[in-house]
Amino acid sequence: IKKLIIEFSFGAKKTRFLPIGDWESIVIAVSDDIWTTPSPLTRDYGVRSVEKLKRISYNTKLYTYGVDVQEEDGVIKCDTLEDAVSKAIDDAKKRVE
Repeated sequence: IKKLIIEFSFGAKKTRFLPIGDWESIVIAVSDDIWTTPSPLTRDYGVRSVEKLKRISYNTKLYTYGVDVQEEDGVIKCDTLEDAVSKAIDDAKKRVE
């Protein structure tokens, strides 16, 4: 998963449809139960993710990169995409063990 997200190595005809691509932001939810983030197709999906976390938790942590949210209980702001993905994967591994 980490390599897929960081390297952006997926999709047919990638060079034709995504000649230049980079992650602007990401919110990764790691939870003890099913918990999905709001659609990232809106500008405020990070804020809406945090608002949802306040209503429904299931011991969920949000790992964020590039979104305008405050770090608070359950919200971990990361300086890089790689950091957000690595921390989220580490958290998920610990929960499975």
